[in-house]
Amino acid sequence: MTPICVDTFENYLSTHPNQVFVQAISNGLRNGFWPGAVLPAADYPHIVDESDKHPLLSSEEFDFIQEKQDIEVHAGWFSPSFGPSLLPGMVSMPIFAVQKPSGGLQSVTNHSYGPHSLNSLIPHENISGAPLDGLKQLGDALLKF
Repeated sequence: MTPICVDTFENYLSTHPNQVFVQAISNGLRNGFWPGAVLPAADYPHIVDESDKHPLLSSEEFDFIQEKQDIEVHAGWFSPSFGPSLLPGMVSMPIFAVQKPSGGLQSVTNHSYGPHSLNSLIPHENISGAPLDGLKQLGDALLKF
């Protein structure tokens, strides 16, 4: 979900010198950003729900994750609940909280959990050697695709 009108975005950037980059961003805005991902095989499950595959959260962790979720929904970055079941094509990875060294909690989504994880759709050779530690590195990696 994005408030960006992608067609207008492309029109504004029609004379940009790096059209490959513009098209990569436009594609990501339309279809989602998951650099290097390869569409799953036909036998890949239509729904993957791993959301309950992490140890039970403490009440503090649960409240923290709930607060983070509410912020994301309010900002329009997460969709509101559509019910207890995922729809075909949806993937839900484990979400939990960890203690930061400086105190407080940090939310974590494990995109590598299980045999049908989101990260399992990215061939290792597509990201081998890429330090995806920040936006600069992500931008550099996106330019490869």
